[in-house]
Amino acid sequence: MAFLAKLLDKYYRKHSKHYAGQEPGAYGYAAIVVSDAYMADRYGRATLIDEHQLTMDSQTIGALTKVNRTCSIVASARLSAFLDQSPIEASLAKAFDFARKRFFNPHIGTIPFFLSSILNKLAKHTKGLEGYRAHASYVWNFEQIKGILDKNLPLIMNIMQGYYANHSISVCGYKCYKTEGKVINLLAVYDGWHEGVRYLDLSAFEKDFRVGAIASFNWLA
Repeated sequence: MAFLAKLLDKYYRKHSKHYAGQEPGAYGYAAIVVSDAYMADRYGRATLIDEHQLTMDSQTIGALTKVNRTCSIVASARLSAFLDQSPIEASLAKAFDFARKRFFNPHIGTIPFFLSSILNKLAKHTKGLEGYRAHASYVWNFEQIKGILDKNLPLIMNIMQGYYANHSISVCGYKCYKTEGKVINLLAVYDGWHEGVRYLDLSAFEKDFRVGAIASFNWLA
């Protein structure tokens, strides 16, 4: 499986482009730093028509832990810390504990099937999150994601292909741009690799057959 993943990644890199406004080395739909520059380069003239963004802990995975393959754990802790307005370190310790009890190890990471269970445990054992429960979506669209964010609820996005292959990131907002004849939707994210907010072109992600919109979302509500 690892060999196949490397082949797919090599193919995707070869057939994808780096755009203005992206992180050095980034390509395709991801790691957009300056959204206006990216939009101008990829789509031409564009006008921002809607946006909403939540402020979460911006520390990278590397700054929070030296354990490998912890993107889902850090994303879970970031979500919990935002909702109960506590330091992420407290949520991270609990998320690690719950993940290890659900077969997490630094060689394979967190088994996706258990992410909702980890979130439910965090809600149960975190003061201020009483009444929250985990939700997951495997068939989704932008309007569904926007509706959750508009309730000031962040999400975890688990991605299979492209720049963020086999990676979980925190979704904290969106930007909608109008171009010639269409609307382009970007998600504001904390990707765990870079400090601060980056953007993900969800419209490109949905339409690129190499990526195939293969992703799932988890959140607490």
